[in-house]
Amino acid sequence: MNAFSRNALRIETPAVGPAPVTLASLIPDRARALGCMTFDSYCDLIDKEATAHLTGGPLARVSRLRQYRRPRPFFDRSTGKHCLSVPLNSTGTMYAKVDAADWFEMQELGVRGLWTATNVGGGRIHAYTEYPMKNHAVTVARLILGLGAGQQVSFADGDSLNLRRSNLLTTEQREPRAGLRRRARYDAREVAREAAALRDQMVAEGRRFDVTS
Repeated sequence: MNAFSRNALRIETPAVGPAPVTLASLIPDRARALGCMTFDSYCDLIDKEATAHLTGGPLARVSRLRQYRRPRPFFDRSTGKHCLSVPLNSTGTMYAKVDAADWFEMQELGVRGLWTATNVGGGRIHAYTEYPMKNHAVTVARLILGLGAGQQVSFADGDSLNLRRSNLLTTEQREPRAGLRRRARYDAREVAREAAALRDQMVAEGRRFDVTS
């Protein structure tokens, strides 16, 4: 067999590139170890963990609400990323969009509360969520970027409910004039970690609240 024939019969092995990113592949290892292999099963786990400190009527009410306001996955072909539409109210009329990877990261950080829309004035609406065990809300955008004291977020396209990372910009805050909002004086993720640790400790000790928290 000549060289030409050998080349014609050679079986070419296709180049192996990185496996395509799927929504399920973004599920954190911690959850995989607990048997979560799908987005729905991960949401079930997060719902259970987020309400582990509740009991009685509040547990039933919050569990039903979380089921109704579960994020809805979609794929953004323009960026090649899996994203989520996260409900901001119970009527299904307002959503925030976020990269799925960032949403997973927030859940693992321990900030697993529902997101809400708040009018901050000037026609601007921001997405907020509450720290665990604290009656204190934080903008979701600050948590995504991990902003520290004196930093604020702005939106490249002007849409404050487009929380995809490519749309979030960080700027340094100046001391505000009288009557304006105060500068942020804390690290968003540091407070989140402390609050989540408090909730986890309470659950580990078998303590429960019969109130929504």
